[in-house]
Amino acid sequence: MLWPFFRTLGKTPDQVTPADVLSWSHGIGLLGRTPSATTVDARISCLSSYYRFLIRMRIATSNPCDALKRPRTVPSVARGLSADEVRRLLSVLPDTVTGQRDRALLLTFILTGRRRAEVIGLTAGDISLEGEVVFYTYKGKGNKRGRRELPRPAYEALRATLGDDERSSQSAQAPRSDRPTSSPGTCAAIDSLVVHAWQPVRSPSRPDGQLSLAESGANRHRGIDLNRPGSDGDSGPWKSSRGGHLP
Repeated sequence: MLWPFFRTLGKTPDQVTPADVLSWSHGIGLLGRTPSATTVDARISCLSSYYRFLIRMRIATSNPCDALKRPRTVPSVARGLSADEVRRLLSVLPDTVTGQRDRALLLTFILTGRRRAEVIGLTAGDISLEGEVVFYTYKGKGNKRGRRELPRPAYEALRATLGDDERSSQSAQAPRSDRPTSSPGTCAAIDSLVVHAWQPVRSPSRPDGQLSLAESGANRHRGIDLNRPGSDGDSGPWKSSRGGHLP
């Protein structure tokens, strides 16, 4: 961003004026479109940061960006699934061991808004129960650990699928067509689930398919009631295939 600015302007840093910065920051870019307020602010911020560095190094004595008024940027509205779209997505899941696993994955994705790597890295030991509130610990970007409340519907679905997984492992001598082919929370399970179940919930008003799981964290603020009918939250602890127990 800096190199095109100085190359087009044909001036050295000490020769740049606030008017030059104003003209460049609001100018039409390579795509031929008028820049948005966010783009204008990003341009000014980039150039201002560069001039602050020059001042610290005593190469420049002033920052031409200080004379400019930054445009007011409006944060974009988070996009997510509506309550009806979530129910339609869950309705295509079969009432099988695999279907229960996929339901737990989807509810965890939708109600927490976590990234895929953060969800598939969860273990039973990452979930704790403090009174009536359930918490989960996850590893985010940069291997940073975080701790958040786990919505009750996701917790109950995880308990149910871990119970199914334990019973399936105990009856391994009797093959079943609906036994899970992988442990809960694998990349293959998530990818196959999205391919199979995502298409039915595409809305005609959104043909570009913007109903991304990565954007679904907005559902945390919608107050959606997704309690699974018939779930038994007091049926005792389930043991996962990794040897842990949910509280």
